[in-house]
Amino acid sequence: MTDTDHIEFFRSFQHFTTARAYAALYWTLNRKNEAEEELTETLEVLQPYGFVRVVADEGEAVVPVLKRILSKVGGKEYTGPLTRAYVNAVMLAAHSFGTSHRGYMTEAGGKTDKPVKLSKQQTLMLELLAQGYKNAEISEMTGLSIPTIKSHTSLAYKSWG
Repeated sequence: MTDTDHIEFFRSFQHFTTARAYAALYWTLNRKNEAEEELTETLEVLQPYGFVRVVADEGEAVVPVLKRILSKVGGKEYTGPLTRAYVNAVMLAAHSFGTSHRGYMTEAGGKTDKPVKLSKQQTLMLELLAQGYKNAEISEMTGLSIPTIKSHTSLAYKSWG
């Protein structure tokens, strides 16, 4: 693996970590369809590689979303690429990991009855990161400096937990 390959692999990991957290955030904000879409897209990309843990590490926070996806994948009318076995494996791993780590979104939800509130900039940074953009690309797109982008992202994650 070359240095460039290593960087791209790490970037992919960051993208999927952000996507799973974003799905959990949508669920917490009662935006269940968006949570399902976000996590479904992520699983569709990860399934061919057999990656389970990158989603499961969110713990119990993603289990309700995974249950919803699993019920759709198990339905007769489902024609998408996800297999019931893969989604079930991810869900079981998330549940298992959840015995020691409830997930950032679940922990945040337990602290207050109010939904997590993010500023427009924090939301935008997470959306762009979830779409796979690098900080430098986000800087070019928004005109914000990289430290500002990192600050917005950091504050968004801190507000969850």
